[in-house]
Amino acid sequence: RLRAVLELCRPPRLPSPIADVTPGFAVACAGEGAWDEPGEASLAWPFVAEDDRHLALAAFTGCCLLAAGMTLNGIVDLAEDRQTKPQRPLPRGALSVLFARNLYVVLTLLGLSGAALLASPPSRAAAPLVGWAIVAVTVVYHAGAKRLRLPGCLLLGAARGLDLLLGAVALLGRLT
Repeated sequence: RLRAVLELCRPPRLPSPIADVTPGFAVACAGEGAWDEPGEASLAWPFVAEDDRHLALAAFTGCCLLAAGMTLNGIVDLAEDRQTKPQRPLPRGALSVLFARNLYVVLTLLGLSGAALLASPPSRAAAPLVGWAIVAVTVVYHAGAKRLRLPGCLLLGAARGLDLLLGAVALLGRLT
């Protein structure tokens, strides 16, 4: 069953939000002058342990929300996958639809919880709003927009951009 869950969540795609969150965080650090502190070499690594925790939490949040989206994709595309991709976990019966729906809810709640944990002042509202925006974009995409070329591409781009923003707002928690 674990293998089927992993197939449904598509772990090879999980580095994507990490790759998006990290530059958002780094650009926000640069904007805050993290590289320009007096007495430090200009190429010094600007992150401290607290920054690492904020970045890791933002990456975790992005990964959970992407895995939730992959799970939603499996649920929404089940009828089509029965015809064209019967080897996927839901069409072959390795997981039930009820299990997949529950997994979607759990992964979404984990992602939104991660965003809420990033919400320390002054970013109290920013991180959770970005998390909810990622969920909304994902739902609209899988609800049918993915079948339309331009809207589907724009929504995927928006999701990637929101991951960048998630990385940037994760930095706000360390500025308090």
